[in-house]
Amino acid sequence: MGNEFCLSKRSPKRTILNDEERQQVKRLYKKLISRHDEQNDYLNEECFQYLLKNRPTIALKLYKYMVFHFSDERPSFEAFEDLVGKLTKPETLNRMTRTEQYSIISIQKINMAKIDYDQEKISYLDAFDLLSEIEYFIWEQGYFVTDYLIQDEYTTRSILSRLFTSSAGSIMFYELTIFLEQNFPCLSILLTKYFNQLFISQRNYNQLSKFQKPSYLINNSTFGYMAISSSVIQEADSFDLLWTSVKGWNFDQLYAALIGFKGATLILIKFDDSTENDSDEEENQKQKKIKAKSNKHCIVGALNSTQWIETNSYQGTSQSILFQLYPTYTPFNVATDVFKSKRPGSQNYCYLNKTDNKKGLGFGGDMKQFRLWISAQNIQQSSYAAKQGEPYIKGDLIDPSIQTPTITYMEAWGVGNQNLECESSSEEEIKCYRESTNDLLLKYQS
Repeated sequence: MGNEFCLSKRSPKRTILNDEERQQVKRLYKKLISRHDEQNDYLNEECFQYLLKNRPTIALKLYKYMVFHFSDERPSFEAFEDLVGKLTKPETLNRMTRTEQYSIISIQKINMAKIDYDQEKISYLDAFDLLSEIEYFIWEQGYFVTDYLIQDEYTTRSILSRLFTSSAGSIMFYELTIFLEQNFPCLSILLTKYFNQLFISQRNYNQLSKFQKPSYLINNSTFGYMAISSSVIQEADSFDLLWTSVKGWNFDQLYAALIGFKGATLILIKFDDSTENDSDEEENQKQKKIKAKSNKHCIVGALNSTQWIETNSYQGTSQSILFQLYPTYTPFNVATDVFKSKRPGSQNYCYLNKTDNKKGLGFGGDMKQFRLWISAQNIQQSSYAAKQGEPYIKGDLIDPSIQTPTITYMEAWGVGNQNLECESSSEEEIKCYRESTNDLLLKYQS
C-alpha cells in the first residue's frame, strides 16, 4: 500500500475554502509573515512556531509537510491555503492516508519523501509521543473532566500494551494506523475541528470542564480517549450526574434517573475482586491497609446512545458502546459485520426493565446471558460481564485477573442535552456535592 498522496508534488490548486474562510486564512497569513525580520511574502519555520507556541514538534512537521508537498523552500499563500484546506475539510483530510495524518501530528522519524510508508517501523517511544500529541488536540477541544490538565501516562501506556510487547519494542507503522482506526474512529473528525480552530476561527475554546460535578471513575486522559472512540461523547456539550451509588444500591432510583433523562446516558462501574475474605477480625489494621492497596479492580463504561424508554425489549442504536476503562483502556464498538448481518441479536444494544421477570440493566447478548448485566435484585453481587455477546466486539470487559468481580461503586451520567425536567445545579449545590463526596476520591480511585 503506497502513499499515492505524496508520490507527486502537484502544483497548488484553489482549495475548497469558501470566500469568508479564504479571507480569514489570508489575514492569518499576513500576520504570520509579519514575524519576519525582512518583509518577504513567504512563510518560514518561525511562522509555524509562532502559531503553535505550545507544540513546536507539530509546528515543524506542518512546515516540513507544506515545503515537501510544493517543492518550495519559500511557501506562498497558495501553498498555505492548500494546506489549510486539506486539514480543515473532512472530505480532503480523509483523502490523506492515516499514516500521513499521524505523521503530521508529531512523529519526526517518518520520512515523508518515502514512497511506501508501510515498510516503516515505529518505536514504542514514538508511538507514546504520538498519543501524547493526540491528547493535546483533545484537550484543546475542551474534552476533560477537571481543569488540572496533566497527562495520565498509565492510560496511554495501557493502550500501547495492546500493541507492543515491551517499551523497548517496535511495530510496523501500518499496524499502528489500523489499531488507531479501529479503536478511535472519531480521531479524524477531532483533527478537523482542531485545525479549523487553529487556522480559520483563530480562537481558543472556552476551557471549561464538561463535567459540573466530579467523576471518581474517569480522569482527563480516559475521557479524552472516549471522545475519539464515540461520536456521541465527542458531540456532547455537557455531562450531568444523574445517580451515584453513594445514595444507596436502589435499582428503582437508578431506573428513574435513567428514564427521566431526555438524552444519551453513560454508566460507569467499578468492579473489585472479592475472592479473598476481608472480614477476618484477627487480621490487624496494617495488613488490611496493605491488602487494600493491592486490591485488584476494574472500571467499565457503557453508553446508550439514545434516550431510555419503558419497554421489555432491547433498545438503543449502533452508536452504543462498551468500554474497559481500567486497567487497560479498550473500547468495544458494535461490530460492523454483526450490524450488517441483521441476524438475531445484531440489534441487542441496550436493555432496561423493572417490571417483568428479567429486571435490570443490560447491554448486548440475549435474555439468557447479557454482555454486561446490572441486576435489579442485587446490584453488587449478582451483576456480571461476559467476554462476548453480540452485537459488540468480543473481548474482556472485566480484567481476567479478577476472579470474583463485585460492584463497589457506580455513576450514571446524562450525556449532551440537558434534562428539560430538571433545573441545572447551582454553584452552591455543586460545592456541597464536592464537599460531601470528597472522601470518596481516594477510595474509588485507589
